[in-house]
Amino acid sequence: MNPVLKEGDEIVVKRIPLSSLCFGDIITYEENGTFITHRFLYSRGEKDQTVMVTKADNRLKLDQPVSALLLLGKVIGISRNGQRIEMETKRWYFISWLIALLSLMEGWLYEIIRSLKIVVFKHSKIFNAR
Repeated sequence: MNPVLKEGDEIVVKRIPLSSLCFGDIITYEENGTFITHRFLYSRGEKDQTVMVTKADNRLKLDQPVSALLLLGKVIGISRNGQRIEMETKRWYFISWLIALLSLMEGWLYEIIRSLKIVVFKHSKIFNAR
């Protein structure tokens, strides 16, 4: 979750219902005995359960959807080098929303550029074949 969370940071997690989460919130869930802290994007119904769609800030692709039953809560504070960063402020809500949006756009742009390279490569092969 770099750049917001850094190695050695301690997080404060508040248990809240899924319905209270907003796009861009940083959440923690437990999956197979591992605590995972990623950015919440949205939830949706899938088969007979509700799943959460999350993403790490420094990855291009979305995480695999996870069951909403695994949600432990929302990160409301970070302790770093003896300082406490409060994340339940208007400033942090805006920053979290913006980081989530930019992170999603980065992934979309990567996919577009990747597909364009494939098209350009195919066309260059066609022209070189003459």
